[in-house]
Amino acid sequence: MLIENTRAEGISQVQGDLLGLPRGKSQLLLNELPDEDCVGDTLPGSLRPELSYQGIRDPDVDNSSASSFYHSVLHYKQSCKKNQPVLHYSHACEKNQPGGYLDTIANVSSWLVSTCEKRGWFVAAECENGHRFAKEIACGKEWCLVCGEDGSVAHLRRFARWLPKAQQFELMGYFVFTLPEALRAKYRTKRALAILGHQVQELLKSYGYSRGLRRWHWFGDKSTRYHPHLNCLVDGGWLTPATLEAIKRAYASLLGADVVDVKYRYRLSAGRMVHSLRYVCRSTFKDFDWDIELALELRGFRNMVVWGRGQWDGSPVWSLADLQGKARAEVEGLNIEAIEALAAKRCPVCSSAVVWGEALPVGLLDMVEKQPLGAGYYRLADVRPPPGLPPDIKQRLYWLELIHRVEVKVAIERAEAEALAVASEQQGWWASLLNGDVIAG
Repeated sequence: MLIENTRAEGISQVQGDLLGLPRGKSQLLLNELPDEDCVGDTLPGSLRPELSYQGIRDPDVDNSSASSFYHSVLHYKQSCKKNQPVLHYSHACEKNQPGGYLDTIANVSSWLVSTCEKRGWFVAAECENGHRFAKEIACGKEWCLVCGEDGSVAHLRRFARWLPKAQQFELMGYFVFTLPEALRAKYRTKRALAILGHQVQELLKSYGYSRGLRRWHWFGDKSTRYHPHLNCLVDGGWLTPATLEAIKRAYASLLGADVVDVKYRYRLSAGRMVHSLRYVCRSTFKDFDWDIELALELRGFRNMVVWGRGQWDGSPVWSLADLQGKARAEVEGLNIEAIEALAAKRCPVCSSAVVWGEALPVGLLDMVEKQPLGAGYYRLADVRPPPGLPPDIKQRLYWLELIHRVEVKVAIERAEAEALAVASEQQGWWASLLNGDVIAG
């Protein structure tokens, strides 16, 4: 019998990816470091197919070697076809880029619209003890129809990385520093926004907030006009009105403004802390057409910043198991410890280093048994390879075996389909013959 549709689609995608992707040197510079989120730049992402010879790589991998398993997959049995569409990502502002003005415009346009409307790629990792993992690749752009959604892989990864830090807050203070409308034109560059963010951070440190988390939101919930406001999560409870006024005056002095808007609230319960953190980690730049110039400027901007080096080594003061209701649902399916470890390139099972491979067609991932860890991470079946092999050779052996399994499965299903078609044709022939005999009699 033919396999069910989802499995068949996975095999079909593997066939297409293995047989139709040309080779090329990767220019996809991905940015998925712990506590770092690049606005409009990529978390590992599946991008829209375009005619190009570019490849994909993941930030957790050293891809300096031209001989990569990614290229081995693409050239599997020398079945590449020229001029096929492949995933493309190029740096429009890269130095010494060939081509002129029109090429630059084309690359910029390509980058803006290259999002992961379709899942397509993943990377796998392995530690020295044979523990294997995988993660889906996501573009991470706030205006992506996939990544920009609340609860997307990109959103959950940001949330999951900060959640262990939020668990160290007994009380959570939540500041929102809004830029006055008259001054927003001055803060439309990465440099200006980074400097102001750091100044606000230092301001809060001067009032005793020695550690915290900060992230910009670019637009409001009900407006498409540029409305930057800096969210800061800190250790803290109730503030006296006098202290809050002093913080407002200090912020006004930073901006050179007479009147500023600084909002403050605090969270007493773990559930409210979880909700606030997830809210801060969401996307607000839902459509690059709202401000194309700003979208291009923010490319690569570091928008998840943690301050308080050396002060995040404490134990959690509340547990995820104690959450109830909506807060429990917001962390459901997230193995926070495993995600945090893998983001730091550590094995969540044995704590040894993990080595990430290169981007592979997601159809392969769909064909293997796996345990979801949340936020697009999975644990794969452990495989103990022969000792003494380099990590890249281990990866190649594992995935070449998997490709062989897929080929065998495809061949079997193709044979079954052909046999079914022949049987159906024969049944039709016999039915027509019998009907003809009845009519003749």
